[in-house]
Amino acid sequence: MTRLKQALIIVLGIALAGGMVALGFWQLGVSKAQGAEAAERRASAPPVPLSSVARAGEPATGGYGRSVTFEGTYDPALQLLVPMEGGQFRVLTGLRQADGSVLAVVRGVVSDRSAPSPPSGLVEQVGVLLPTEEHLPEADLSTGQIASVRLPALAQVWPG
Repeated sequence: MTRLKQALIIVLGIALAGGMVALGFWQLGVSKAQGAEAAERRASAPPVPLSSVARAGEPATGGYGRSVTFEGTYDPALQLLVPMEGGQFRVLTGLRQADGSVLAVVRGVVSDRSAPSPPSGLVEQVGVLLPTEEHLPEADLSTGQIASVRLPALAQVWPG
């Protein structure tokens, strides 16, 4: 009788462990689905001015994934080619805004080390606010001060 009780306890333990693993996978799936829905809602919302979600000198909280509008002039001296896997490069260019702050804008992806020059003059654009990953040389981009913006027109060449 003792062996039967031990066997039943072991079987019950294995069944409970299996149930917990199954519930964990279910919870992970629900979490991923809710995150994807929230990201889709943020990306599909109408664009807002960048200054309303990410002010220069302050952390950009709650604005990531939002479509934002911004304007300024590109500074060709503040352009970097950031290596990616597969031999491609992100074209990261500084955009000086009217308040003097610099916005790191990912303008696209190129296959070689020759990037097209940025547009000259004042530009008004809409992009998606992303966390800053790279920093521009000689620009005051302290952590969280300015976030990168990916332009929707370049989304087709942006790696998944």
